[in-house]
Amino acid sequence: MSGPERKMFRTGQWVTGQFWRQLSRPPAGIHRPALPRGTHQRQRPYVQNSMLPDLTPELNFQTSRSSGPGGQNVNKVASRVEVWFSIENSALLTPHQKELLLEKLSPKLNKEGFLHLASQDNRSQLVNKELVVQKLYEVLEQALHRPKPRKRTTPSRAAVQKRLVAKQKQGQKKANRRTGGSGEE
Repeated sequence: MSGPERKMFRTGQWVTGQFWRQLSRPPAGIHRPALPRGTHQRQRPYVQNSMLPDLTPELNFQTSRSSGPGGQNVNKVASRVEVWFSIENSALLTPHQKELLLEKLSPKLNKEGFLHLASQDNRSQLVNKELVVQKLYEVLEQALHRPKPRKRTTPSRAAVQKRLVAKQKQGQKKANRRTGGSGEE
C-alpha cells in the first residue's frame, strides 16, 4: 500500500488519506529535544570553554517536581534537576585541583563531601539539567581561579615632578586666599 490507500489505526478508528503520515509521528518537541538547525548533537559550551575536563561521567543527577514556572505541568512532570559531585572521589581532577576545591568550597560541601546544586528555573528538565551542569562548572572554575599577583610599580620621575608642581600650585592658591592675594605675609 502506498499513498492515500495506506491506513493506520489510532484511538479506536482507522485513519486513511494523506494525513496518516502526520499522525504516525509523535509531535515535534514532545519526546525529543528540538535541536538548532544543522546540528546533530547538543552543544555544551560549559565543557568546550572550560579548563576542567568533562566531568559528566562523575555527576549524579536526580529529578523531582519543581516549584518554578510551568502551570499545571508543575504537578505532573519532574522538571527540577539536582546534581551531586564528589570532589574527593573524582578520578578526573588532579590532586592539586582537589585540594584547592576542598579548601575553597568547604562551606558548600555536605558531610559526605558532595557538592550539591539544583536548578528549577525552566519548564524543561533537559534545559534545567544543562543549567545545573553549567552552574557547577562556573562554581568549580571560580574556586580554581587564581588572581594575578600584583606587581609593585614606582611612579616615574615625570609623574613625581608633575605631582609636586600641582601641590605647589594648590599651596600658592591657599596662601593667596590667606593674605588677600599678595602671596606674601
